[in-house]
Amino acid sequence: MDVSSLDLNNIEFKHNNKYIEILCNNSKITFSTNYLRIPFNIIEKDNYYQLQLQLDGARNGTNIDNISIQNFLLNINEIIITYLDISKNRLISPLRKIKNYDDIIVTKINKIKNISQIDIISKSGISTIYDIKKNTYIKCMLEIGNIWKTSNGKYIYKIICNKIEIQ
Repeated sequence: MDVSSLDLNNIEFKHNNKYIEILCNNSKITFSTNYLRIPFNIIEKDNYYQLQLQLDGARNGTNIDNISIQNFLLNINEIIITYLDISKNRLISPLRKIKNYDDIIVTKINKIKNISQIDIISKSGISTIYDIKKNTYIKCMLEIGNIWKTSNGKYIYKIICNKIEIQ
């Protein structure tokens, strides 16, 4: 689903003991991207992999699709901040501002028993996330994850990358 087809007026929050689900029309919020550049290699964390996606052309206004994704995520941030009634600096957003560069979306690829939980579509023979190098262009199916309260009183949510298509 494209971000332009998501109606943010239908966002709702469902509380669990440990986290808050953010839903749209009673479903997880998922959206697809156009081809985005991976500015850095994939980073392995303890229980997931981190994939960063750069919104090339959003900063200077030359890529309308990336501007739409950027605005969508900024709107999600504002909705969360308003719902939680917190200041902006208490939300750790997966949309990272980088001085003099286009914004980056920090995404999470789940892993179970050291196996990545992602579908990869590639015409170039790439079959695992270990084969994906920086500056590769990929399309993604992304999902807005749950909101968690950290031990220092801030809130965080992740964007989960469920599927990638390599150019």
